[in-house]
Amino acid sequence: MPKVRAKITIASKDQNNAYETIALLGKEKIIYQEPDTKTKVTFDYANNKLIRNNEELNMEYEFNLLEKTIGIIEVKSLKNYLNLNIITKEYIKERRNITLTFLVENEEINYKIEVEEWV
Repeated sequence: MPKVRAKITIASKDQNNAYETIALLGKEKIIYQEPDTKTKVTFDYANNKLIRNNEELNMEYEFNLLEKTIGIIEVKSLKNYLNLNIITKEYIKERRNITLTFLVENEEINYKIEVEEWV
């Protein structure tokens, strides 16, 4: 998979985080690591899924515009799973760029991936 520079933006009521990172870009997914953490993030374009994985947690959110889906968070140390209600309010895909607005248990989150350039 080729490397690209990507700008990631995550905003909610309690946080506003934006950063640039190097990502691997495939036909059906983009993979990057969050800065200063060991969290690997995959956005699966084919299945509209956001997957975050680190030593403590594995999270999978699936997005379906204006429909309720169930997000799953696995707490690895407890071998326990949490199911969260997700409602996708906005889903815009322009080539490999994604703009998402969704509710997780009634908290609104804005998530954006902007593929900027080939490395």
